[in-house]
Amino acid sequence: MGFISVIIFFGNFFSFLGGSISIFHSGIPGLFESISFKNLIEFTRANYSIFSLIINLGIFIYLYIQETKTNKLFLLCIFLLIFPQILGLLSNKIVYNYFNIQSLTTMIFMISAALNIVNLFKLQNSIFFKYIFIIPFFILFIQLYLFFHQNSFFNIQYGGFYLEFILFGEKYTLYFNSNGLGRSTSLIYAFCIFYFFESKNNIIKITFYILAFLSIFIVINLSGRFNILMVIVLNIIIYLYYKKIIIEKWYFTFLTVILLTISFNYYKSFQKNVYLEQIKNEKEHDISHNIKHNYQAFLKNNKLLRESNNVTDNEVGSDIPLQIKENSFFRKIDNLSTGRLSKWIYIFINNEKFIFGHGPNMDRIFFRETVKKRLGSAPVSIIGSDDAASGIAYQYISGGVVGLISLFVFYILLIKEYFRNIFKRPQTTNEKIFITLFIVFSMRIIFENGFIIFGIDYLFAIISIYLLTNKYSQKN
Repeated sequence: MGFISVIIFFGNFFSFLGGSISIFHSGIPGLFESISFKNLIEFTRANYSIFSLIINLGIFIYLYIQETKTNKLFLLCIFLLIFPQILGLLSNKIVYNYFNIQSLTTMIFMISAALNIVNLFKLQNSIFFKYIFIIPFFILFIQLYLFFHQNSFFNIQYGGFYLEFILFGEKYTLYFNSNGLGRSTSLIYAFCIFYFFESKNNIIKITFYILAFLSIFIVINLSGRFNILMVIVLNIIIYLYYKKIIIEKWYFTFLTVILLTISFNYYKSFQKNVYLEQIKNEKEHDISHNIKHNYQAFLKNNKLLRESNNVTDNEVGSDIPLQIKENSFFRKIDNLSTGRLSKWIYIFINNEKFIFGHGPNMDRIFFRETVKKRLGSAPVSIIGSDDAASGIAYQYISGGVVGLISLFVFYILLIKEYFRNIFKRPQTTNEKIFITLFIVFSMRIIFENGFIIFGIDYLFAIISIYLLTNKYSQKN
């Protein structure tokens, strides 16, 4: 039973190496059609969410019957996070289309992953329990390996990357967004830097220091401003944990910062010279589009706090009252947030289903439908992608006011539990890591959808939530 739970746990993380989720693969016309040996893997991958939920629910019921302790506070927190989105989905007319199927799949995955965590912690006396902390770290390294397998270390830059590979004779394409990859690398950095401070063995300590240094170097080169902000928050928390050591070894910290700064500047200078050399060695009419495009992207994306001019001049911005939109302070903040402020105002103005919301994964549909309704055509110039760009705004779209209230209660319960139990006692290394990550994830939902939807953040967050509430389950 522990082995099965670990396999599903691994599958949950592995499913996010490729990005999007759908209940049916595009090559499979129906749930029980085209089942041959060749398509069996595709069928399993496409319907993994259903299979994992059935198995996890079965294990959960079995362990419950065996009268093992159940972390009721954890289940309540997950309920507060998920139920408003389900309520939003059920309160609207159900239409069988891709987006509603995707919404349903998202909920199935979130419930299944939460049950999987409960099962693994119930089996914490088994040999399989240790994998709950090993697998996330391992999967993050797989993601980096896949990226660097086809991309040079000297091609690390802000943007998007495609990765093609063949598995069981079938060709697949993965899309790596630099922000997503930078986020994954920042998680690796968190693991490495904590293990660096906690390790007693000097060889292990040096190994984790090198990995942490490389990780933060990659994060700085790959990430946008909000990922960088989250890394700064992460380092502040690390300082609070290990303040005494950092102050005593201040010269070591100082040298690390200097080395990182020099390495970053040298790398960017080298990267720029590579592009210039490529252009110099080619005749003007032979210069490939990619070289030109990459060089222009390099120049644009390496300006400190790069801004987009007049980000409110789009369909979303047209709903903002003129006296607000023309305010210079508003424009500066909106530019700095790459249009997020405009989106948030638009969401709170135009969400007609403000009580129960639209259901999960409906932020993109919300933008398309509301803009089309107002202008008579689909949106074409929303700055960035047409997502909510905030977990709080996303919860309002998907669960309405009910969702916002549930999110507030969710945090009240966790904060209360932290100060009642964990704050008063020494924390294990894993508790330090996952509680720190949860604080970072909680700040991230201000600027990104984050763990409010099913993704890599959610998979880490539910481990953090369980650790935060685990003391409660032992009392009860």
